[in-house]
Amino acid sequence: MKIHADIVLILTLSLLAHSSNAGETTISTEIRGGMDYSDRAFDDDTGAEGESTPLGQEGVPPPESSDPTPPPENSDSAPPSDSGDSQNMMIPDRDDERFRIVISPTVNIMTKSSSYSAMLSYRPDISYDLIESESADVNHETSAGFSKALTENWSFKIHNLFRNTDEYENHGNGEESPDDAFLEESTSSISSMNETLRDELGRRRYSQNELNISTGYDYRDNSRLALCFGWEHLGYDEAETASDTYQDYDKFNVTLAASHCINDLWTIGGYGQYLRGLYETDDASNDDLTEYHLGSTIETRVIPSHPITLGYDVSEANYGDTIDSSTMHRLKLGCQVISSETLEVRLGAGPTYTEISNSEDSWAANGNLNVRYTIGRGAVSLTSDIGTRFDNFSGTDERGLTDYWRSRAEYAFTVNGAWQTSLYAGHSNETRDEIDLGAETDVERISTGGSLEFRISDSCNAGLNYDYSDQNSNRSEDSYNEHTVRLMMSWQPDLFSW
Repeated sequence: MKIHADIVLILTLSLLAHSSNAGETTISTEIRGGMDYSDRAFDDDTGAEGESTPLGQEGVPPPESSDPTPPPENSDSAPPSDSGDSQNMMIPDRDDERFRIVISPTVNIMTKSSSYSAMLSYRPDISYDLIESESADVNHETSAGFSKALTENWSFKIHNLFRNTDEYENHGNGEESPDDAFLEESTSSISSMNETLRDELGRRRYSQNELNISTGYDYRDNSRLALCFGWEHLGYDEAETASDTYQDYDKFNVTLAASHCINDLWTIGGYGQYLRGLYETDDASNDDLTEYHLGSTIETRVIPSHPITLGYDVSEANYGDTIDSSTMHRLKLGCQVISSETLEVRLGAGPTYTEISNSEDSWAANGNLNVRYTIGRGAVSLTSDIGTRFDNFSGTDERGLTDYWRSRAEYAFTVNGAWQTSLYAGHSNETRDEIDLGAETDVERISTGGSLEFRISDSCNAGLNYDYSDQNSNRSEDSYNEHTVRLMMSWQPDLFSW
């Protein structure tokens, strides 16, 4: 099933044109330009220059004997095993060094009135690689949205985001846990909020189209009922090598969520979600996926400055008749430990119980720690979260559960009205359990970096960023280190409004 971004874009333009007489319309732009340099070096890619290495056997010496008889299945002399047929795949040199000149203009059209708002945005990223490019590359990102208050208590929203790019989101560490995200009429499914597209197999251009439609009704003060529909399509350009295991998919989800305020001291909430994943494969196998999610929370403000939340959710993933299904239960108790002008501390913890068909059940921990301390013109923040999630939409053919522990510390300081600087360091550990292949992949990632920003005028800024990451895995083809430096300037004038 294909849904094109053009439909929503045309709808939004029509709404803008139809309603511009009743509301205020503003056209603004941002022009960014500069240079960026990135260098990613994989630990094991090739032997001699131009020679490919079997995927999963980098660094494994050639056999001393010509005997074609394979070693016993559990023999210690067997080469390290990865996953499925990847043993026989060949990977090219994936080291990636780029030194680019980048120009990125953005145009935003926004219309607002007392009962609705509509927006349309388009940004092309035009870049020329001084090392390899013979011509300029262009990435595209277009978004459109419309929201309207149908009545005083009933609202409707629609949003569409389309991108065509070879850039992957930074696999940062320490994002806040989405404990209350189901109460938002949000853009992503509950099961996949912590998932990012993986790019260990090398850079490859892809298109991503996301459509979200939601409606919400406030039936009393601080009480809301919401119904949400989401769809996402991910499509990669044609693979250049047989070892490329990136995979296209369509993802659909329907979510019903409610939050009910009993009184000033107690609030309860709950949600249910159905998710369907359809994957494109080259053979006749059925890799389609179904997920079910149910959850509830109760929050008390008996101690006004220390609200306490208790949440429980259960999730199930069915991978088809040939792959084991899995069920995950999570219980979590959270509390606002400290809340003052200079210090905020939030803490949550609980157990996670996982059941996998034809496998042993397991227990694990889940929790989060969020600390922010303000010191004069600076602020120190620390975030850490641990848990288990389904990892079924990473853009690869891997399916299963991921245990993770991510932490990030950051210091931001305002030198004066014009200068700002920040430093950060992050660490993450992941254990990816590939249910369909019966294999585990351990990934450790360390990242650090900083930024320096200068405000030239009210509409003009300049910034310098540096990021370093080092990823290590028990699969050598997933291990690399990367340096990135960006020097950019931006100009944000308001063109006109009516």
